[in-house]
Amino acid sequence: MIMINLKPLRLLFILLLPSLLYAQPYYFNHYQINEGLSNNAVICSMQDSQGFLWFGTKDGLNRFDGNNFKHFDATQSGKNSLGGNNIISLKEDFRKRIWIGTDQGIYCYDPVDEQFRLLSKQFENADVPVIVTDQRKRIWFISNGMLYCHDLVSHAIQQFTKSDLYITSISCTKNGTVFFGTPEGKIFQIGSSGKPALMLDFQAKYGPKDWFSIEKIMENRDGDLLIGTSKTGVYSYNFKNKSLKSILGPDKLHQFLYVRDIIQPNDHEYWFATESGLFIYQIASGNYINIQKEQENPWGISDNAIYNILQDKDEGIWLGTYFGGINYYHKNNSIIEKFLPQDRPGSLKGSVVSDYQKRHQPRYMDRHRKRRSI
Repeated sequence: MIMINLKPLRLLFILLLPSLLYAQPYYFNHYQINEGLSNNAVICSMQDSQGFLWFGTKDGLNRFDGNNFKHFDATQSGKNSLGGNNIISLKEDFRKRIWIGTDQGIYCYDPVDEQFRLLSKQFENADVPVIVTDQRKRIWFISNGMLYCHDLVSHAIQQFTKSDLYITSISCTKNGTVFFGTPEGKIFQIGSSGKPALMLDFQAKYGPKDWFSIEKIMENRDGDLLIGTSKTGVYSYNFKNKSLKSILGPDKLHQFLYVRDIIQPNDHEYWFATESGLFIYQIASGNYINIQKEQENPWGISDNAIYNILQDKDEGIWLGTYFGGINYYHKNNSIIEKFLPQDRPGSLKGSVVSDYQKRHQPRYMDRHRKRRSI
């Protein structure tokens, strides 16, 4: 009997596994003006506790039930309406009300009476780009570059920073610590004392450069911070050893990377919304793929300028883009592989309409320059 040593084959399979995983296709459905969206510039998004999806655009607020969009905007009659149509932040509170940040103030939407109410005339003409909630029934928000906290029970409003410290991002971790970032690459934390304390200074670590504007702070599943910047990509900060390191930036990409949003959809991946398309990053290996718009691909992303990412309760992922509306991905959409005409050897060419099937083989179709296995 001839004995075959399978260990080298197993080792080869293990080494190739990350590449095989990344070979999976990513197909996106698009929702734009033609599908009922009020505007193709989607600045923010969220899913509420009832399952509705909300999208803030440059021309009003959109609620999506899976089939149709309902629009809310400042032109609606009545005093309890939105004060502006440029919707730039969204967050649901513990009472299931939705807080909406606009360039004309911060508003609260009550789903019971479907009315919008301005939080305070203090913020009537303010720009409110970020809203987060904490475990103490409070919302934190940026207004004209300053940090505020609103207690949803006592209705008190507290200002935490002044105009000399401009704020660009906020995050609240599971243990209740609030972090905020600045255009100069500084990250402060607000703990139990209630006073801001400097935690990180990118310029002190990397030198005085204008590359480190903090655009996104997010806590990952291990309790570390992920930090998205305006030019130098994504960093991770480990609290146990107090270490800061670049995980995706110019050192790997050989170019600047503007990161607007971050999610961790599972234990193995990060998804980064950037001005250079979508990046899907493998945590264990450090490998990544960059998905960009392809003119001839109707299932690709519709725009490279991705402003926000949302994972819904059914594990679908929604991308809000600046010019291309909404892009929706679900892993089940990749069951059927699609083939497109491409100008390279071995690729499908032409617009032939035909089908063929070999015995015991899948059936293939090529129609209107699109081809898929069935």
